[in-house]
Amino acid sequence: MRNLLRAMPLPLPDDLSLRYSHPEPIVRLFLAQFGREETERILQTDNEAPQTVLQVNPLRGNAAALLEELPGAQAHPWLPGCLTVSGPVEQTAAFREGRVYVQDAAAHLAVAVSGIEPGMRVLDCCAAPGGKSFAAALQMQNRGTLYSCDIHPHRLDLIERGAERLGISILETHLQDASQPVPAWRGAMDVVLADVPCSGLGVIRKKPDIRYHEPSAELPALQRAILAQQNRGLRSILGTLDYALPPSGKHYVISFHVDKVSLYLKSNQYTPFIVTGGLILSLCAVFFYSLFSSRIFKQVQSIKSGLEKIGDNNLHYRLPEAAYSGELGSISRSINKMSSKLETLIENEYLYQLRQKEAELAELQAKFDPHFLYNSLEIIRGRVYDSGDTETADVIKKLSQLFRSFINKKRFVTIQDELAFCSSYFSLFHSPSSDNLQVVYDVDSSLLFCGIIRNLLQPVIENYFVHGFDPSSSQNHIIIRCAENGPEYIKITIIDDGFGINANRLEEIRAAMNASDDSGKQSYGLKNLARRIQLFYGPAPDRCQRHRADK
Repeated sequence: MRNLLRAMPLPLPDDLSLRYSHPEPIVRLFLAQFGREETERILQTDNEAPQTVLQVNPLRGNAAALLEELPGAQAHPWLPGCLTVSGPVEQTAAFREGRVYVQDAAAHLAVAVSGIEPGMRVLDCCAAPGGKSFAAALQMQNRGTLYSCDIHPHRLDLIERGAERLGISILETHLQDASQPVPAWRGAMDVVLADVPCSGLGVIRKKPDIRYHEPSAELPALQRAILAQQNRGLRSILGTLDYALPPSGKHYVISFHVDKVSLYLKSNQYTPFIVTGGLILSLCAVFFYSLFSSRIFKQVQSIKSGLEKIGDNNLHYRLPEAAYSGELGSISRSINKMSSKLETLIENEYLYQLRQKEAELAELQAKFDPHFLYNSLEIIRGRVYDSGDTETADVIKKLSQLFRSFINKKRFVTIQDELAFCSSYFSLFHSPSSDNLQVVYDVDSSLLFCGIIRNLLQPVIENYFVHGFDPSSSQNHIIIRCAENGPEYIKITIIDDGFGINANRLEEIRAAMNASDDSGKQSYGLKNLARRIQLFYGPAPDRCQRHRADK
């Protein structure tokens, strides 16, 4: 029956767990991590006999001699200084004499890439069974200090016997928990090797029974504690990566250590350039600040000097606007405008004061002359009346009343009072017995008590009698109209049918009315009237109009 079963090939089950004798949790983990094809290759390799890898001890031998001495020995395909053999080697002379020791290629590679050099101080915090400690000591050429630690005394004895067999003298063993601190080692190590406890899934080929053991759930926490503690013992750490994968696939512990000195130098490699650039930029900033501030200071001083000149009543001075830039230019233009306005206002105020004094003198003189004439006319009227010429005496009385009205201090009168004054004035030139003058008053009665400046109409009427009245004609007419002109104004119109005026003479009168000098000697001419209207009512367009050249 056995021969029949051996001769008949049995079909392999599709289930990888059954086919390769791996627990389902591990198979599911590998499938999730690597996929079916890679997982099947890993499971198949786990069931194969492991290849023995020998590390050559350069202190006592060399690889070339060992290749000839050991039967079936071959050079490792990718790891220098290592050999592969089949079968046990513990009974060979090379092993007994310490010329080789057994170590997995991956474990040796971890030490090879750690950057360990002769003369360093190295700590192997989870050292048993000692393979990485031996590799580190040989890489240090047995020069320096090597501390190998473990929590089991009997495993430390195993490390000491192996070091003695290999001729390693720099190795010191210590019974020490890697997760606990050693104050004397803090910041004293150049390199720390930490083969922390893990699930062991990577060495099932060498330890097949591991596949049936459930890893402890506390492994990730223990790994973190060991790595965190060993980091404190480092003085200058070269690039090191510690990695552990528990069977659940849910936890990873990754620790990457960087050389502090290298990190400092690398992070500060551009610091000299930055500092130099910063100093250059600072010097440039100070230079340009001094340049511009000096220029601005000079401009400000110039403006200050100009303001002092203007403040000394030199209002004709103007700041040179082209010499200033930016906002200072705007300030200089504003100061010049202010100076111009001040100069104009002061000149106007000065002229106004001069004219006011002249007006006061003229007013005093005007008050004196009518008062003197009024008293003189009263004396003449008395004598004429005594002689029996009552008509002449009446005319003299009216004339004296006119002079008396000039002495009145009132600046404003009602339109009714002004028309009454005009009526008295008409009676001087128009005898009641003659019909050579017709006066028409067309005045809105609601405006009679509105106020106007005194003697507003008399100069125009006087001008008519001087330049337009024809005593030989019986057709002399003058019309005085007064009506509202909008909600705020009153329009007063005086129309006569006098001799008329030509265009050239009209322009001369307009020019005289608009002239600023007061060289004229008349007190109540058209120019005086126009000036008073401008003072009280503001500027207005031309008030003289010519409707006919002959009238």
